[in-house]
Amino acid sequence: MCDLGLNDQDSSICNQQYCSVCGVIKSGFSPKMDGISTLSTSWRAHTAIPEEIEEEFKFMNVKRAMLVCRVVAGRVGCELDEDVDKQDGGADSVLGRGGSGVHTRLDEQELLVFNPRAVLPCFVIVYTV
Repeated sequence: MCDLGLNDQDSSICNQQYCSVCGVIKSGFSPKMDGISTLSTSWRAHTAIPEEIEEEFKFMNVKRAMLVCRVVAGRVGCELDEDVDKQDGGADSVLGRGGSGVHTRLDEQELLVFNPRAVLPCFVIVYTV
């Protein structure tokens, strides 16, 4: 991540090719994705990173960025009812599954949104752990 938020006087976004935070702020989320996972709380977003990755990068004391977005859910489907994907056309978003990628239970705190234009970044929270 770049130096976004490091200086109180300058909050401009960078032009670095690999800075995904500034890239999303500038251009929005990629339409090539199979959906954008949105979470209802900052704690859920923070803990969404798998433990093994946390341990691997713990020594680096890296900065993290969390995007607070406005989400237009549209027609919400439920993965328990049927196998819904973005090609289906029956739902604009679906309630996600919990468990760090393990599809075991319905998690109403996660919403998978298929249209990248429906997730609008509003704020960036930069923090370290």
